[in-house]
Amino acid sequence: MYCILTDNLLHTDRQLFVQIAQGDEAAFRTFFHQYNIQLFPFIKSLVKSEHDTKEIMQEAFLKLWQMRNNLLVIDNPGAWFRRVTANIAYDYLRIKARYELRFGSVEEHIPSVDQSFWKDIDLHFSQRVLLEALEQLPEKRRRIFHLIKIDGLSRKQTAQLLDLSENTVRNQLADAVTTVQEYFKKHAELLMILYLLMND
Repeated sequence: MYCILTDNLLHTDRQLFVQIAQGDEAAFRTFFHQYNIQLFPFIKSLVKSEHDTKEIMQEAFLKLWQMRNNLLVIDNPGAWFRRVTANIAYDYLRIKARYELRFGSVEEHIPSVDQSFWKDIDLHFSQRVLLEALEQLPEKRRRIFHLIKIDGLSRKQTAQLLDLSENTVRNQLADAVTTVQEYFKKHAELLMILYLLMND
């Protein structure tokens, strides 16, 4: 039953693309309603803004209409349109991170447990998540994390700089890393969905 439904949906999408390629606005509206309902919640969960989500969806459907003369060569319309929408959302996140965060390169300082996941995710998006995670930390713990993981100081140097014992620094750093890792894990599902959409 699942395969039949999937084949029928793919067949319907291809029919709609044929009609849209011919300039059929009714077919375009049908495709719009189907995929706006399907993708809007996901995009909103990524960008955290209903207004920006509407802008992203409008841009995606505008691109679809502008490319209507090339739609006949697309074998899987649904997968193609999901990639288009995900790419636009992805660009939005990169631009927002670049111009709002203005933070230096931190990719190498993201906890190693998550390095394999982040290697295929845009640096600016990972910066955003890391900064949000650091905001969850108490001031002293955040400073210890920054000095060691970002500035590259040793625990001994950090202890001397902050007039703390090395044992305190070690414990505070461990707690900070745990908090950051847990925050990353909470966001991993959304980021993985984005990655999968972009590589469908």
